[in-house]
Amino acid sequence: AALYKEAEPLARPDKQNQSAKPAALEDLHRAMGDALVASGAAEKAAAPYRQAEALAETPIPPAVRAAKIGAYPENLSQQVSGKNLDEAAAVVREWIDEFPADQVRGNSLFWLGKVELARGKAAAALRPLALAVTLTEGSDVEAEARWLLAETYHALGDGAKQRQTLEALVAAGIAGPYRDKALAALGRK
Repeated sequence: AALYKEAEPLARPDKQNQSAKPAALEDLHRAMGDALVASGAAEKAAAPYRQAEALAETPIPPAVRAAKIGAYPENLSQQVSGKNLDEAAAVVREWIDEFPADQVRGNSLFWLGKVELARGKAAAALRPLALAVTLTEGSDVEAEARWLLAETYHALGDGAKQRQTLEALVAAGIAGPYRDKALAALGRK
């Protein structure tokens, strides 16, 4: 946070020629939001992310923003089920780049992890899925996020973390197919 406060004035227009540096300032706010999400302070990340979005070349009206964000999961679901994984990766990257503030809900991170795991990139899937498990708590993707995180640990050869994640999925009490899969994987069904 101290570095952020030091860097912010450097990215603002300078007093001599008033040349704006919106891209640098946008990148700075986005980086601060990313750091806050990664450190577990997602509630604090919304403000710098919103500042980054406000600096976009063409601000997006709230109704359009909501419609676009709502369309991403369906688009990604179709891309993943159709095995268009490179296209899915581009779509999820567009989502994160265009609407960084939406990361605090965890859905874009969930999709990033899901797509990377489907692409066979378990190491790249680990961090977004671990964050998504925390950020999507209580949402309709929480159980799947937990399951995919367990699958990621399995792919990385970390059986202990896989088991711990499966146990946490069962303990979360979320009924449905992912809980059933977790019980089966733990040998309880």
